Amino acid sequence: MDAMEDQWPDLVISDIQMPIMNGLELCKRIKADIKTSHIPVILLTALNDIENQIQGIKDGADAYIKKPFDARQLVARTEALLENKKRLRERFKIGIPLTKDNNLNIRNDNAFLEKLYHLMAQNLDNQNLDMDQFARQLYLNRTHFYQKVKALTDKTPFEMLKMYRLKKAAELLVEQPELSVNEVYTMTGFKSRTHFSKLFKEMYHTTPGKYSAKSKDSNIS
Repeated sequence: MDAMEDQWPDLVISDIQMPIMNGLELCKRIKADIKTSHIPVILLTALNDIENQIQGIKDGADAYIKKPFDARQLVARTEALLENKKRLRERFKIGIPLTKDNNLNIRNDNAFLEKLYHLMAQNLDNQNLDMDQFARQLYLNRTHFYQKVKALTDKTPFEMLKMYRLKKAAELLVEQPELSVNEVYTMTGFKSRTHFSKLFKEMYHTTPGKYSAKSKDSNIS
């Protein structure tokens, strides 16, 4: 736990029977902390006690492997969890809601991102936004906030905010075609039309004006 204050592992593999703190308590603490709840945990045990297995699942363990085991089983389970984590990054990155997912760990991470998206929505037109205020409102220090967002989405908070604002701009251009490009870029927190147009074109491969004109033509036809 002390080591994770400085650097987060991609995955934790822990025995259940350990002195001072057993594996179940370790898993529970990792999953209960918003800073580390996204880290997959594999629990190993020689115990056949079904109660321990049930408790491990309740505490958020992503996998439970009984000893003795074939090393290939552990490697395969590890690879599967890391691949699943990679797929979740893609889903989170594009903002697909996962609140109905039955997986406790996914729900916890989704709740964190929902709060982040809510903060971005509240500050949509804030041209002087300080990202540190997001960290404070999510009860994280600056470093952990950046690490958490990067771990979940493979994007920095600034990249997430930029993508969010550009998507909102595209929605406004389509849903409210009476708005000018100048109005849209200020409504979505960009400081200059030139910068906004450059980023918009990089994402949508066309200028905001042409994007808006195309949506108008579609509505007319």
